[in-house]
Amino acid sequence: MKRVLALMIALLLLLLCACGQENVPAQGEQDAAVNQQDQSAETTAEGYYVEEESLADGGRSITYRVGSSDGVIAKITREFVDGSYTEERYDSEGKLEYSIHNRPDNFVWEQYYYPSGNVSKDIMKEADGTYSEKHFLDNGSIDEATGTITSGTISYEKYVTADGQVNEITHDIDVEDDGTYWFTYLSDDGTVEKTHYGTDNKAIEVIRDNEKTGDHAEIEYVNGIKFKEIQTNKNNDNRMEITYYESGQMKSLDTYDAERKERILIEYYEDDSVKHLLQETDGGYKHEEKYSEAGYTTYYYDSNQDMEFFANDMGELLKCISEGQTYEGDAIPSEERRVFEQVRQVPDENADATEETVPTETTSALDSIQAEEGYHEEYYPSGKLKHITNKTADIFIEISYDEDGYFTYYHEIFPGHELEITCDETGKVNKVLLNGVEQTDIESIMKDMFFRSW
Repeated sequence: MKRVLALMIALLLLLLCACGQENVPAQGEQDAAVNQQDQSAETTAEGYYVEEESLADGGRSITYRVGSSDGVIAKITREFVDGSYTEERYDSEGKLEYSIHNRPDNFVWEQYYYPSGNVSKDIMKEADGTYSEKHFLDNGSIDEATGTITSGTISYEKYVTADGQVNEITHDIDVEDDGTYWFTYLSDDGTVEKTHYGTDNKAIEVIRDNEKTGDHAEIEYVNGIKFKEIQTNKNNDNRMEITYYESGQMKSLDTYDAERKERILIEYYEDDSVKHLLQETDGGYKHEEKYSEAGYTTYYYDSNQDMEFFANDMGELLKCISEGQTYEGDAIPSEERRVFEQVRQVPDENADATEETVPTETTSALDSIQAEEGYHEEYYPSGKLKHITNKTADIFIEISYDEDGYFTYYHEIFPGHELEITCDETGKVNKVLLNGVEQTDIESIMKDMFFRSW
């Protein structure tokens, strides 16, 4: 009996101990619980309230708030499964002040921000040691719909090549009493470019000068949109003037070659079709054509033929002045009518008449150009013009520029005329083709061109 009683007491004690330990986890389970608690947004020793969430790619995003779940965001880090890492830091008011993006290939991109949200500094580092740094004025813009940030005016640039070569550029900025300011850029070739900005940070005008070459350019803007561009050379009377529609489409191109004493003017409708073509020399030669928006010749004159033609918007001849005599309507002689039919332009749907007007070699040259019709511009990251093309049914112009504004390639095609100029990698002209024939005596051709050398 005593043995049975002892056994029952022992069993009772064992049961009591087991009941007491039922809700106590093992040591490993305790650690897991602590870890889970650490990831559940507890306040850290630094005073940050941490929130963690999973990213779509399997990575994680960690948000650090000041003090509590309602606190201002101080930092956000994101770790992606490909090894990329980003970090954003915010000021005491919750405004972004710094961001960094690290890729597995050791590419690093850093940006610093003004309180306005505009970028103040942009730094990029490549694995091979290549480095770039740009500083900006606080005059950029932010698209509220997309959040896209457009950098302001560059005030400082630094570039380091993989072999350690360093190039630094500091830009001068002068603020006027009215709040507008001038931004000055000095290129390696001695070109000084000054841009005048309004209080809305839109360009008003650009003035570009090179005392060595005599090159001078003036660009006018209306509401930040380019309106007129004039290029001249102080060492001669060469001149080029370009005007634009508000859409950016070229409105007119007016050039004067002092060496050849020749002016060429081309005016366009806003759909890029030719409105007016004028060629004249100081010696008295004049050739002029005008076109309706429908594409018909409405006016034609060539001083060598001593014939002047007037037509309506459908290209129907109304009047002719030949050798001082004026003829109208049915009184226009058949010979004059035949000449007009040969020179007039009609829209593409009247292909037969067009073929008579445009020489075969010119049509073939234009057909070989794959560029899309219209006026197109391409710019360097610095904002300088890099490339333009302008193509209509009858005219093609293509020009490439270096960052100093000099031509590196030029190609023009007009009825009965094609000129193509190419350069080597140094910017020196190496070939001039006139109507497909390479030219050796190029002095007269190049005098009005903005090439670095030939």
